[in-house]
Amino acid sequence: MSVPRKYHITVLILSAILLILFGIEVSFFSAHADICSKNTYTGQKECATYGLLLFIIIEIGKFLDDHNGVILAFITGGLVWVARKQYKTSQAQLRAYLSVETGKYLRQSQKHRLHFEFRPTLKNNGQTPASNVRVVSRVDIDIPQISPAFNYFIPPQPGSVTTIGTGQDRFTSSVFPRNLTIPEMREIRKGTKCFHVWGNVTYTDIFKIERHTNFSYIIFVGGKRDMALWRNTEKHNDAD
Repeated sequence: MSVPRKYHITVLILSAILLILFGIEVSFFSAHADICSKNTYTGQKECATYGLLLFIIIEIGKFLDDHNGVILAFITGGLVWVARKQYKTSQAQLRAYLSVETGKYLRQSQKHRLHFEFRPTLKNNGQTPASNVRVVSRVDIDIPQISPAFNYFIPPQPGSVTTIGTGQDRFTSSVFPRNLTIPEMREIRKGTKCFHVWGNVTYTDIFKIERHTNFSYIIFVGGKRDMALWRNTEKHNDAD
């Protein structure tokens, strides 16, 4: 597992701070090779001669011993920062990601008592399952240029709850509430009017965090043998 570059920079900064602090402390002492101390029993001053390298090592040891609380705080802070970054990275890599993609549709039929029905596809593109998946959606007729002031809010509705595993998909259904009139069908075939399907998805990822996916499509429907054309609207196609 690679260590983030920011961690290396943090370690370098902490090392530089420690060297500066050590330099400040050492500057108060003469740079000689004699280290003296008072004998507890005789009261006499006793000195020992050391090489310059050993003198520096001893002073570093004293510095670390005198400032171990500060050093431990720096190290602990660095480790906590790395742990948090690693946890966020793990969440981003392992969590579920639900997207809402184009799907199939059914035409209205007075003979079979069917209304226009659109079935957007929910797909889990993440590495772990999405649980407690709930979908609310609506369908209406509108002009192709959806108003920027359009209200996409849909109040919570009772419905089924499901789980979508990694790489799996489900469809959700949006049914137009009535049969279209002949003039409405003509406008839709000409493209001056279209269907508008929108909604939102809520689900829980493996880290017990509630996530949301919004979707909004305008759908152009032609003749019975023509395929429907799905297009995303400019707004309400976002996720967290």
